Amino acid sequence: MGSILIAECRCGYTEPYLEVGGGMRNFMKSSRVPALCRKCKKVVLVNELLPEPHRCPKSHCRSKVVLYNKPALRREEIEVYPVFTWQAPENQPFILPNAYYLCPRCNAMDLRFYNDGDWD
Repeated sequence: MGSILIAECRCGYTEPYLEVGGGMRNFMKSSRVPALCRKCKKVVLVNELLPEPHRCPKSHCRSKVVLYNKPALRREEIEVYPVFTWQAPENQPFILPNAYYLCPRCNAMDLRFYNDGDWD
């Protein structure tokens, strides 16, 4: 079962419905995780099971993206419990700590991810 995340920044940027992880039918083929697309200036979802480099899913873009679990995209952690954790088959766990992240719109470390439920 995957999770639904919300991404919000103090500047007003928001991504209200990010279906991350995988569902019962597709978890062996798809493991969607949040990534930063600098060209689109958006939080996008990419399939971490595909080989690197990961690319923006927008057909007009396709530029390289950075997964939000990279320490360079965040500053201090707010809590010890992560917002999202996903263990794809035969992969390292993807852990999204509860922290402040780089906002794609304003480039400040003020973006937060919130868990808003589950999907399947």
